[in-house]
Amino acid sequence: MPYSKAHKARTRAKIVEAATHAFRAEGMRGVGIPQVMRQAGLTHGGFYAHFESKDELAAEACTASVADSVERLVRKAARTSPDDAVRAIIALYLTTLHRDTPASGCMIPALAGEIAHSPAVVRAAFTQGLADYARQLGAYLPTSAGSTSERQTDDALVLLAGMAGALLLARAVDDPEMSERILDTARAFYTRTYGGGTDADEPSRAG
Repeated sequence: MPYSKAHKARTRAKIVEAATHAFRAEGMRGVGIPQVMRQAGLTHGGFYAHFESKDELAAEACTASVADSVERLVRKAARTSPDDAVRAIIALYLTTLHRDTPASGCMIPALAGEIAHSPAVVRAAFTQGLADYARQLGAYLPTSAGSTSERQTDDALVLLAGMAGALLLARAVDDPEMSERILDTARAFYTRTYGGGTDADEPSRAG
């Protein structure tokens, strides 16, 4: 008896979820299809009933991963006042917890370096996801006289690039004190610049 469309959709979603976690934790090159299927609780041979290639899976994982990051961003912003939304987002992003849990974190610092050398289908999915991410983040940034939604999106791209870069460096160094310093100073800088905050900000270990 053939599987229903709903069953196939659930199985495909399970594979994508497993891939997003594995790719963010170990990188796309370091993760093969058998590992993804094992983590999804499925057999290797079933992969090609859902995807033509690993690149197709990687593209969909990019889309799903960015959507997950945006959802968390929106949830965090919704729990705060409009004046505190950007501060809350920055405080959530630049934390020790986020640094230490790449598998469940933002895919930009985890995978952007690899995606730059990936096939066109993967880069296109990442580009669209980043554009959506910046547009939704931009809606929370402060406005000024003459500012436009395009300007807010541009500011959000700069903020995302800066936070992702800081998180990447904090993960890369082997000096724990320097790693915390990167998070603390970056969080304070972006809070001052985009959130109207001061240096007296939340500790980086906040979750």
